This record gives sequence, structure tokens and C-alpha cells, in this order.
Amino acid sequence: MTGSDKNRWKLHQTREKAFDAKVKAALDDIKPMAIEVTGNQKIWFSHFGATGIDPKHLFIFAVLPKRSDVDACKASNGWKRIQEALFERLRAHGYPVESLDENQACLLFSQQECDEEANGNWYYFFK
Repeated sequence: MTGSDKNRWKLHQTREKAFDAKVKAALDDIKPMAIEVTGNQKIWFSHFGATGIDPKHLFIFAVLPKRSDVDACKASNGWKRIQEALFERLRAHGYPVESLDENQACLLFSQQECDEEANGNWYYFFK
């Protein structure tokens, strides 16, 4: 790796850490609302992506216990409310949300899906 490659890599890492902090803050902000919207269901969020290269590469996912929980959340427009709140909080924390595809940047899954399709391994589920 050349010196300029190392500098570019360091810059990407620095940018990614800054973006990760903004995403974490936004997720922390919406978690209580998400629990309420889902009827006090256990819900958790995570994210990944090469945001240090370009913030458009952010992928956020939320997980409910069962497929039926996901279906109910979507049917009640709860998921739409959670997504809207998340994008608002990302914007408030300074994340460039205009770079995101709002239909693909934040999706809802169930632990049941992951268990059945990838033996509970989220890495293989998304691969």
C-alpha cells in the first residue's frame, strides 16, 4: 500500500467513525418511539456500510421477533412512521440523508426470517 493509499484509507476511516456516531445517535433517539409504535415489541437496530467512502452506502436494519410482527408493523403504518422519524433524526444529527435511497437504506426484518434462512447468522442472511 502506498503512502497516498494509507492516507486515503485513514480519511475513509475517520469519515466513517463520524458518520457512525451520527447514525448511532439517531437510532438511540428513535428507539423508545419504535418500541411504542410496535406495541412494546422487542426491536433492535443495527447498521453497516462503506460510509467513509460515500454516505450513500449506509444500510440500517431493524429486527422484530417474528414475521407476523413485521407484517403487523407494516400494516399499521408503524414502520413508515419509524422510517420517517429515523430520517428526520439522521438529518438533525447532520447525516446527509439526501444521499440515501429511502426505499433501500432502512429495512425491517424478523429474527424468525434470519433463523430460518441463515441459521440465525445475520452476516450470511445479508450476504
